[in-house]
Amino acid sequence: MSTARCRTIALTVPLFLVLGGAGLALIQSQNPVRSSETDDGKPVPSNGVVRAHDADEPEAPAPQPSAPPRQMTNAEVRKILAKPLDQGEDRQIKCSEFLKFIAERFGVPARVELDRALFYRAESDGKTAIQAIREQKLQLSFTPGMTLADVLRDVSVQLRDPLGNRPFTYCVRRGQIVLIPDLGGIVSSVGGPAVPTGVLAEIPSDDVVLAREGPLVSIEVANKPLSEVLEELREQTGANIVLDKRFPELAATAVTADLQEVRLVTALRVLGDMCDLRPVVINNVIYLTESSNAESLQAEFDRRAFFLERAESPAKQPIVAEQPQKP
Repeated sequence: MSTARCRTIALTVPLFLVLGGAGLALIQSQNPVRSSETDDGKPVPSNGVVRAHDADEPEAPAPQPSAPPRQMTNAEVRKILAKPLDQGEDRQIKCSEFLKFIAERFGVPARVELDRALFYRAESDGKTAIQAIREQKLQLSFTPGMTLADVLRDVSVQLRDPLGNRPFTYCVRRGQIVLIPDLGGIVSSVGGPAVPTGVLAEIPSDDVVLAREGPLVSIEVANKPLSEVLEELREQTGANIVLDKRFPELAATAVTADLQEVRLVTALRVLGDMCDLRPVVINNVIYLTESSNAESLQAEFDRRAFFLERAESPAKQPIVAEQPQKP
């Protein structure tokens, strides 16, 4: 081999090694070695490629549950009830659709409620009383100037208890519009006409209890003025609870009680007794007044509604047709 050829080989080999190493480095840079973690300890994405800004990008916060909508007060609902409505289209509608219409248009939950005894007693065609009532057809009629309260009155009297065949009414409870059976006519008002003989015998005892004692309530209070407790019971039941303002010092008395699932009037008897006040049920109003005044009102109520007025009423004589006289 000549000296010139040896020199050529000696120069080519180092050049080949340098260029070859650069090629290997290029290939390696295009195909990085995959690792389970990045330099800062974060896991590598499934595709094995780490972007330059991934290491500095903060993690997205976990989604937080949305806050529940604020519950309206009874006073806020009554303001909505008193506003005049836009002219609507007269139509027939199911009770369930009407309740949905109120909730969507006015943002106020609306529902049907039966007392526990009425709920289990009334069934129709295999359906619960609530289901049967929600499927009843109603006639919606709109007159210029009508309020939502007017519409509710028109609609509620069309509903019927599947067994008792009594109309409904409505009340506002805990920021909701509640359709309930109208039991106001079962017990006579003080000063009103006496209940006809035999009528009470035809009314289920559960209804009489509900009419006189009110719905079931639960309340837990500690050293709270009676006037504030009564406001809480109004909010919970929608009942007409009136406090005799002639005795403000008694209304300010602090009471403590834990009452669960008791009738409203029973709860008021217990709470009122702590303040020397007594409730009197006058039609659909519960009036808390001083004990001696309550006793007088109750006596008048009982006399007219149940006992003495019937005894004082003259017995009806049978009507005998007048016989024509013979000539």
